[in-house]
Amino acid sequence: MLFRQQYGKAKGINELIAAPSDFHTGGALLFNERGPDGGFMRQIIVKYFDPGNDSGEPISELQILDALRGAERLFTFRSSGSESLGNALILEYIGHGTLHASILRFLEKRRRIPERLIWGVFLCLTRACVAMRYPAGLPQGALLYRELMPAPGQTGPINIQHNDMHLENILIGDTNMYDMEHRFSPQTKLIDFGYARTHAVIPALENLQLAGPGMAPGGQNNPAEDTPSSQKNIYDVATNIQDLATMLRVVHTYSQLVTVNTGPNNSAVIMTDAGVTVLQAAPITDTLRHLLFRCLAKNAADRPPLREVVQICERQVYYMNEWSYRNLPAEAWVYETDHAIWDALNDIVLNADYYEEYQRLAFGRRRSAAGLEGVEKGRHVPEMGDPRDDQPRNLSARF
Repeated sequence: MLFRQQYGKAKGINELIAAPSDFHTGGALLFNERGPDGGFMRQIIVKYFDPGNDSGEPISELQILDALRGAERLFTFRSSGSESLGNALILEYIGHGTLHASILRFLEKRRRIPERLIWGVFLCLTRACVAMRYPAGLPQGALLYRELMPAPGQTGPINIQHNDMHLENILIGDTNMYDMEHRFSPQTKLIDFGYARTHAVIPALENLQLAGPGMAPGGQNNPAEDTPSSQKNIYDVATNIQDLATMLRVVHTYSQLVTVNTGPNNSAVIMTDAGVTVLQAAPITDTLRHLLFRCLAKNAADRPPLREVVQICERQVYYMNEWSYRNLPAEAWVYETDHAIWDALNDIVLNADYYEEYQRLAFGRRRSAAGLEGVEKGRHVPEMGDPRDDQPRNLSARF
């Protein structure tokens, strides 16, 4: 409560809407930010830390968000507060909920998740991996940039490993009819860098760590571009995409041998941590199935390079349409049409409940954050992380 008072006094133009979550080292608050004339500007999340927190997490997360500033597929970092706020991060608010909650809504509606939507999410998260592999660190206020792979051979001085990538740390944004990447799939953004770590890039060391048994260093992937951190990020992305493609089916975590397509007329036998049986039974294309097998390979040397994953995802999003999935079983293909995808997005992902909440949050009764002590929280404002949001919980065995 003390932090809420301090934030209101420091800014003077905000109103507290809800306290989305509390955690053992601090909490998060949702605010409407208003201009000097009282007009609504935007919504923000203020993540604050316990003043007695000496774990180093606030400083570490602040440094990492500074390094990633400007990336389109990551939580937009606006500022780090002020002296009057102490340890606090001011972040954008993304209002369509978590990827986990969206999967539960599809299950509740008894509808399959279209593969075209899955590819859009896959591309978003892969671009987030590009941002972590090549942090830009743009100045505050700079325009967001699309995370593209640099020219081949560039290493970059540092890269970042997220270490906490799961379905509830992936948030759903809006669609954009004028952007092919988000016409049939909403923006998805990776959040929560509290456990992330920065690593210096030393090419000779990366080659040794990525080389498989009996393989000469540099013989795998792209020795200049791929690092253990970037490969771990891709592995974590594939774990979440597997949950999306199988709709949270329980996946056995033991490794299995599987034959995968590695290119036109090329195949290889690898050991993978993917749920082979579940993925083989899922009504998805071999392109998605085999890419997941490879990204979840037990041996990092068998995983595809980051550049290849980006290229495959881009090809599927930009050049495939509903007729590209005509070979799927009929009961799966009906969900791949343009009409079916837009209907699913509007009805399940970007549902009416969101717009009602947005109207209430954006244009509801104004009040100062400084005077909220003792004010009852709105009964219709669910807390982020409210147990009701997770019912029925159908998490995979990894959670």
